[in-house]
Amino acid sequence: MHDDVSLGGPVWLAATFVILGTLLLALFVVADSLRPKRRAMAKERGREPIAIYTAVEAFFLVALVAAQVLEGISLVSAVPVIAAPFALGFGIAYLLRMVYPK
Repeated sequence: MHDDVSLGGPVWLAATFVILGTLLLALFVVADSLRPKRRAMAKERGREPIAIYTAVEAFFLVALVAAQVLEGISLVSAVPVIAAPFALGFGIAYLLRMVYPK
């Protein structure tokens, strides 16, 4: 009964764009947060530790790579889907708090 259900069409395309956008944002956050200039600016402002953003985005990237390598295990494949909204939220928060502050 459930074998006939598949994800296709515009829903699949939208989900693919969201995951790819989150992937690009996560790559930017990890690369940008490891820059010494960005770390110095974060310490100067006295805001939350920049390592929080780096850890969440790096976890998403590792989960995405693990899901591609170990694609036969359904639990491993589900982790990036579950982590994507959190990674997207932390990525947007990083942009607003660290890259483009008031």
